[in-house]
Amino acid sequence: MDIREVLGDGRLRRWQDGSEPEGLTWEGLPVTTHVGSLIELGSHLPEFKRMPAPRNDHKDVIIRLPVSEDDKGVAVQMVTKSYDLVQHRDVLDAVVEALEGVDLHPRSLKGRLILTPYAERMFLTVQLPGFDFDPGDGHRIVLDVECWNSVDTTTSLMFRLCWRRLVCQNGLRFGLRQERLRQVHFRGQAEPQRIREFLEDRFDRVEAERDVYRRWTHRTVTEDQIRDWVDGPVNQAWKSHLAARAFFIIRTGHDGALVNRFDDSLPHARAIRPTLPVPGVQAPVRSVFAASQVLSWLAMKQGTLLGRYEKLAQIPTLIEPLLS
Repeated sequence: MDIREVLGDGRLRRWQDGSEPEGLTWEGLPVTTHVGSLIELGSHLPEFKRMPAPRNDHKDVIIRLPVSEDDKGVAVQMVTKSYDLVQHRDVLDAVVEALEGVDLHPRSLKGRLILTPYAERMFLTVQLPGFDFDPGDGHRIVLDVECWNSVDTTTSLMFRLCWRRLVCQNGLRFGLRQERLRQVHFRGQAEPQRIREFLEDRFDRVEAERDVYRRWTHRTVTEDQIRDWVDGPVNQAWKSHLAARAFFIIRTGHDGALVNRFDDSLPHARAIRPTLPVPGVQAPVRSVFAASQVLSWLAMKQGTLLGRYEKLAQIPTLIEPLLS
């Protein structure tokens, strides 16, 4: 392959299998979603290689190799000579090996794969069997392992466990506390042993986490507590427009849109036009767990993948004032 052929292809064709995007973006790039077995998902992951950058002795170019006969490949990023390329397929293989190491039979598991147009960024979720529970509201909660990786320097290799409440198509998500295993691209490989140790350590905490959410389900809050919480911590962290929607959902069970974007009233007093019912919310919300799920709904409605997970990570801290 001649690097000039790749860089000279101004059209940069999009690689996908026809799946419809989610309406999400990932740092400005649209995404495509695939659902299937881990073996099937592996077929959607192309190979990448590095090549010397033209006219720059200090840089390399990461190339997505051709995925069809008429494809020349695509340049996805210029990187330093010290950058270690971690292949998505190697990450998936490492996840499979790690899950086998904890007796979860990964080849029978289903996963969900999100990719940017040239598969330069990957987000993988796999539902893990045997950890499901009902916190007390009749909606089952399952445990997923999530994996992030990129070959364009935007996202370091990272693993985390995340709960998902099955109340809508994609579920409402909330993470285990201190659940993240982050591996910066320093060795050029995903290490199954480290992933397995991470999973084993987090599995030991799962029952305690389940007990926390069961207690949240039975911990009641008053309307005054909810109003002060929305006008205070939620408003400070997520700004008035999201805090106002949170209060409206808590009060009515419906999401909505601001009637006047320039109204400077406190969030609980802002006028909202209802748009759609929120799955799994029984209004008026009067439990800590239900309030946390309202925040999860708003987080999952963010238009960017990273924006979603940044807000999900903030939920445990935002819930703390309701527990004091």
